[in-house]
Amino acid sequence: MPVAMHRADSTFASIALSLAVGVSALIAASSARAEFDPYMVRNLRVSASAADAVAAKAEAMAEAARIGAARVIGRIAVGAETERAADIDAVEAEKLISTIEIAAETIGRTGYAAEVNLLFSPLLVRGYLARHQLGVADVPAPLILLVPILFENGVPRAWEAAEVWAQALRAAGMEEGLTPVVLPRNSRYDRQADLDRIIAGDRIALQELRIRYRAQGVVVARLDTESSTSAMLLGLRGEDGAGAIDLTMEIGDGGFAGAAGRVAAALSGRWKAAIARRAGVTIGIDSSMPVRVLFAGPDGWTQLRQRLERSKWVTGLAVEGMEASAANVVLWYSGRLDDLPRRLAEDGLDLFQAGNAWLLQSY
Repeated sequence: MPVAMHRADSTFASIALSLAVGVSALIAASSARAEFDPYMVRNLRVSASAADAVAAKAEAMAEAARIGAARVIGRIAVGAETERAADIDAVEAEKLISTIEIAAETIGRTGYAAEVNLLFSPLLVRGYLARHQLGVADVPAPLILLVPILFENGVPRAWEAAEVWAQALRAAGMEEGLTPVVLPRNSRYDRQADLDRIIAGDRIALQELRIRYRAQGVVVARLDTESSTSAMLLGLRGEDGAGAIDLTMEIGDGGFAGAAGRVAAALSGRWKAAIARRAGVTIGIDSSMPVRVLFAGPDGWTQLRQRLERSKWVTGLAVEGMEASAANVVLWYSGRLDDLPRRLAEDGLDLFQAGNAWLLQSY
């Protein structure tokens, strides 16, 4: 049976920036992936060697936290500083974890290996991103059919003949991001399709594929290669979650893997930009406030934080200082401050003023 371990939240550095998260208008578009949690990293394998098994496990868990946090940040962050924010150290990453589940582990005298599932706190991740002037786009895009077409010295290859290109696209891990894709099964129905019409982006030909694979859109990923050079030309044509797409880009190095990475980045960037346009994700100064949180021990803090995470009025949280029965935090919130105490009361939280300070506790 999996073993669940809960991490206590630690100290955060002070925060002066804020974020606004407004993606509810796009939830219906992602109903096909309702089970997908953008704050969850599954089946992450880690291993380490050290002086003893205990030290090796600690090292492996730290590495899991770092890798997991980087994946979540890269997945949902919106803004120019995303890459910098994803370069997170293990200590900072561990502060963002809600739970760690060890699905399998192997313990040796001086080694440790495990497969883990990590769930990160949405509220704490948003607080971390706010410090880096980043917004959040955490609604998955609808499923897209990605059709690999490989041109070798001008000769088009598709289905099984383009398998080397298809394998690179599968390895890009797009199913782990906000832009899930499915690749053709190379069935006889696929092979009977008019390849010239598919390459040309014919709407009827792409519509037939979309219906067959129950996808919301179809994107043809054309990669042109020449035996005389390592450079490639990548083209994306069709319709993804953000709308019509017609992109061409040169791939100077990196081979098939590099080209697949550019596909993943293009689809992800377009989807995040669409969320920002349609749902009001903004980056800049927003409503935030320092709060002194009161609770009874670790369990009390966990309960209070869970209530904050359930509240639709609190959009971000950062812990600046943690004590045995109190914490200094920064809250980001939506709406007006004078309405916030009443709204939080609906979630079992008591927000009140004492002099010039704001205090928060559970009812």
